[in-house]
Amino acid sequence: MKTAQRSENSKSNEQELDFRLRQERFVAATDSEYWACLCFQNREQKEAFLSALGILDIGDKYLDGPLVAKRLGIELPSAEVPYNPTPRIDPDWAAMT
Repeated sequence: MKTAQRSENSKSNEQELDFRLRQERFVAATDSEYWACLCFQNREQKEAFLSALGILDIGDKYLDGPLVAKRLGIELPSAEVPYNPTPRIDPDWAAMT
């Protein structure tokens, strides 16, 4: 009986851990406080700014923050971002094939 109870406890612990990991991934995926926005009066100002920083070749609208930081010699704290590689196929789209 104790073996069955341990097995159930182990299964319960695994489920709880899985739930917590999914919850952490959800929080990370829905966090909107990881980006910044700069606005200028016109395109010329924006391009002059990006050119002066030497990052216009990285992009002119959406830039990879860690890449920009590296280019500017800024050391960022490391980030362990959980990634869920499980493919999610839209059933409606799959039905079209």
